Amino acid sequence: ELADVFKFSSWRKSANDRTESIAHIAAKIGSAAAKELNIAVANGEQVPAEWSTDGYLTMLSNEGKAMRWLACTMLPDEYANKCNDNECSWPEARTFFQFWSSCEDVMLDAMGECAMNRHPQHMSLHFDGLLVAKEAVHDVSTLISGMEDAVFNTLGLRAKLVEKHHEYLQELLGTCQSHAAAAPTELLKTGNCILFAVSRLL
Repeated sequence: ELADVFKFSSWRKSANDRTESIAHIAAKIGSAAAKELNIAVANGEQVPAEWSTDGYLTMLSNEGKAMRWLACTMLPDEYANKCNDNECSWPEARTFFQFWSSCEDVMLDAMGECAMNRHPQHMSLHFDGLLVAKEAVHDVSTLISGMEDAVFNTLGLRAKLVEKHHEYLQELLGTCQSHAAAAPTELLKTGNCILFAVSRLL
């Protein structure tokens, strides 16, 4: 079983195509809830009882434990510091976060250096990626492959990068459903628009 865990099959599925890997979950509880559950289990929360027999989530949980164990093994001094920190309730998770963040920082440095070779007028960090001015990107696929090569040459890891699309509000509104939303009649009455909007977020 330990050998199966270290194949990281569920983590790889999620990394390659998260939508596909959680499709069977989303079909029952919705896409947003499925994404939250996926992240929660990967980060150490217990698999909910109703999903206890789900092979993907169970393996994701076990792989998360292995990831945290690996981080503590790779950063023994940091792990020891976290264990001695009275304000740290979960040393393993904090150590893994530091391990993951360090790897992400090195990746972003390599990606940034690759993009800077194009002399963009603007480049900024956006959560888990880079925003590069369009004027410096004549071919997105070439830039992405260049960044992937830069990460590989720096870390020895083959990262899969994708282009993110940010739409303007007007464009997003154009994709909204035109038919009446399914909601309690009371929320559809004039004056209840804020309550209705909040209900769509829950």
